[in-house]
This record gives sequence, C-alpha cells and structure tokens, in this order.
Amino acid sequence: MCQACNDLLIEINAYIEKADNKLVKKLKDAGFLIPKKTIKVASELEDEMTEILKSETKFLAKQLNKAVDIKSFFADIWNDVKDIDDVDVKLSQAFIQTFEKVMPAMMEAYITKSDEKLKFVKVTDKTSYQVAENSKEVSEKMKLSSHKNLEKILNKGIEEGESIQDVTKEILNGGIRDERYRARTVALTEMLRVHSYVANEAMMQCAVVEQKEWIHTGSTKNQPRENHVAMNGVTVNKNEPFELIGADGNTYLPMFPRDFCLPASECANCHCLHRAIVSESALGIAPEERRRMQSEYIENADRKWEKELDMINYQKAVDYRNGKGDVNE
Repeated sequence: MCQACNDLLIEINAYIEKADNKLVKKLKDAGFLIPKKTIKVASELEDEMTEILKSETKFLAKQLNKAVDIKSFFADIWNDVKDIDDVDVKLSQAFIQTFEKVMPAMMEAYITKSDEKLKFVKVTDKTSYQVAENSKEVSEKMKLSSHKNLEKILNKGIEEGESIQDVTKEILNGGIRDERYRARTVALTEMLRVHSYVANEAMMQCAVVEQKEWIHTGSTKNQPRENHVAMNGVTVNKNEPFELIGADGNTYLPMFPRDFCLPASECANCHCLHRAIVSESALGIAPEERRRMQSEYIENADRKWEKELDMINYQKAVDYRNGKGDVNE
C-alpha cells in the first residue's frame, strides 16, 4: 500500500474511533448499560453488514450485465434475480449470531442494576425468538429496499436511454445506496432495539421491579421527535404497554422504545430507553425468595411460550396449505 493511502487509512480509522468514543459517552450519559461493548459489537456488525451489502451490489451488477439491454433485463431476468438474491439470509444470520453473543452480557447488566442479588440465568425463549424474527424481518426489508432502489435506477436508465454499462457503473459507484452509512444506521438501531428487548426481559425477571418509565434522551440539536419528547416520564406497570401516538397519527402500544410493533419511522436513530422502577417494599423480600421467583418466572414464561409457538407453527402450516405463505417463514 502506498504511504499516502496508508496515511489516509490511519486518518479514517482515527475518525471512526473518535466517533465511536463520542457515541459510547452519549449512550452512557443517556443510561444505556455496557455502552462500550455495545458500540464495539455494533461496529463489528456494521463491518460485516457492509461487506454483505457490497457483495449484493456486485451480484446485482453482474446479473445486469447478462442482458443485452435494460428492457430485456426487466422482462427476462429481473424476477429470477430477485428470487435468488440471498442477501436477506446473510444479513439475518449476521444479526442473530451477533445478538446471541451480546444478549447474556446485556441481561447480566440490566438484571443486576435492578436487583444486585440476582444474576443472569437465561433469556426466555420468547424474547430470543422475537429478536431472531425481528432480525429476519429487518433483513427482508433491507433486501426489498435494495430492489426498489435498483428499479429506480433502471427506470431512469430506460427513460434516458442509458446503456447497460452506464447503469452498471452507477450501481457500483453507490447508486443503490451507501453501504457503509446504511449498515451503520441499521446496526446501531438494531443493537439498541435488542437493548430494549433485553431490558424489558430483565424487568420481568426481577420481582422488585413493578413499573417502567419511558425516558426520552435526545437533544434539541438532533431535532427530536415531538411525540417521543411527550412520552418522557410516562410510567406504566412493567407488564403493560405504553401508548404512543405516532407521527402518522396512529396509536401504537409498544412495550418499550423501538418495539418491533412500531414503524421504522419511530425507531430509526431513536435513542429513547425505558427505566425500571423498583418497589421499595419488594426489596424487603429475602434474596433467596427473589431468586426463586426469578426461576419460577423463567420456567412459566418458557412453558407458556411453548404453547404459543405451537399455535403459531400450526397457523403457518394452515396458511401454507391454503397457499398463503411459506411454512418455513
């Protein structure tokens, strides 16, 4: 590598590290636990996602070059290309493997913050399932977004009479999207979403926690969502949802910020969190009893979820037989 290129790479890495350190401080000040590990893992996920997205860009460009012109690509090849594009599978695997590694550390931090007499036992099966399913859905949306963006480029190419070579060059030069920026935004949003799921799980496992409070952590510099600002300080029982009026005017019932029931417009770059409210009277329960209650909650939650999952899988099988879906979804 030339010295100038090496110097530039050093500067870029220093800039990224500085940005990451600033974000670590921001998350710590806001109240997120294990912020340093969170950003480290999010950065690793970002790198992996960037490579996956770049590979997809090259794959789409390669498929485009199999056609004699853009119109024939649309007519003869495009539908098959969309079917064989497996970027969603690769992204979901990256998400799930990353989250499975970091969730135990998150759980340990959130549980001991509410009750230092407890320790991490396990993440309940339902929460693990929800995180995995959310990861799959985010990955599918990212794939769909790539395809829509490519179609815009292709349509523009047809209207302007561009050649396959012109469109391919535009795609490879970042026409579909800026892979790094997109990966960074999604990686951080999804990492904070997992924080929310795990924090809520920790509250449910802690007998001393009775309520939860929505905390808005944005600053006026960042043009905060007014509806999220209005949620600041709202308190509900820990097993009940919050009521959020979305920017679209619809009413949503999230259990926590970035709950997957919320649209992307309410989640992207959202740094809100929810805080456990401990009952002083519950702290009088003996530590041994609190640990027993934690184990009992996990056992009951897993047993209940097993039945729920059976019903979900049964409905999937029925839908598949009726031609309404994929039995493996």
